[in-house]
Amino acid sequence: MKVNPDIKKTLYAIGNESVKLANTPSEQYKYTRRMMKIYDSSLSDEERIFLWQTVMEMIHYRSIVTDHDNILMIYNMKFRNMMLLFFFAVLTVLLIGVVFKTNEHLNGIVDIFGNLFRMISLGD
Repeated sequence: MKVNPDIKKTLYAIGNESVKLANTPSEQYKYTRRMMKIYDSSLSDEERIFLWQTVMEMIHYRSIVTDHDNILMIYNMKFRNMMLLFFFAVLTVLLIGVVFKTNEHLNGIVDIFGNLFRMISLGD
């Protein structure tokens, strides 16, 4: 395919200018260079492959939240936390009811369990 030399030069100049303008050193430039040097010099091929697979998975999933296994794990943790909070809230309400004797039915249930514990302790 033939390309007009003027267009080729123009595109080459645009590319150089784009690289020059976009090539601003970041805050972690030195750190990134050191990491790349370590990657090139001291890692074996298997370690490089492992790192690249990890990076490619991160790029593929874009973030940890979109991974299906992680979503399920996060949901399970959230569900467990909510159930634990709910359990503690119910337990607190029941304990307050028992301590201050606010409900006759609750007092009856506590008396039944108290009698059961007394019977078990007498049997031993």
